[in-house]
Amino acid sequence: QLSGSIPIELYQLTALRLLDLSDNPLTGNISRLIGNLKELRTLVLSNTQLTGSLPIELGQLKQLVNLRIISTQMKGSLPVELGSLSNLQTLRIESGKYAGGIPTQFSQLTNLKKLSLKGNHLKGTVPTGLSQLVNLELSRLVIQRA
Repeated sequence: QLSGSIPIELYQLTALRLLDLSDNPLTGNISRLIGNLKELRTLVLSNTQLTGSLPIELGQLKQLVNLRIISTQMKGSLPVELGSLSNLQTLRIESGKYAGGIPTQFSQLTNLKKLSLKGNHLKGTVPTGLSQLVNLELSRLVIQRA
């Protein structure tokens, strides 16, 4: 079990394909060095005490297929850079303190099958472009206010 900050050494594992740090009492921020993990396919950070905001460098993880950040203490807005993750199939950012709107750039996630943003403090309208995502299972679109 890991505690404290995410070890800086993890960001040096550039061939890493799966990183799941769930259910660890991690604190602090996700480093901007997360962008170094160019081969990452799955990133899961759930049930942690991580704080801060999602770094825009997540948008550099072009191989990412599965992104799940659930039940953390993170806040801020959802980075528009996530809209450039063309391989992303699952995007679950739930039960956090995220505010603002859903970026219109999420409409560019053409391979997206599952989208859940429930349990946050999001406001505004759902981008109309999300309805154009032919792979998105409507039963998997979960957006609700906290």
